[in-house]
Amino acid sequence: TNGGADWNRVLTLDANRVARVATGPGGSVAIGIYDSSSNNPTSGRLVGLQHSLDSGATWVTLAVPDINPGRQASTDFAI
Repeated sequence: TNGGADWNRVLTLDANRVARVATGPGGSVAIGIYDSSSNNPTSGRLVGLQHSLDSGATWVTLAVPDINPGRQASTDFAI
């Protein structure tokens, strides 16, 4: 509403988590989170999906599909 002059935190990530964000019409926001650690069973894999229809005021957790089995989310995952 003010061109980005003010921001509110809507997501907090654990250590070694990276979020990719996509926005759409009508306040739609999607976030995919992957594990950027190196010695973890989930390393390089998608570990979370969140979706908001109201510009991030509320969030719905989505099921995480079994993608990036080769642990290449850091280079191949897009949302």
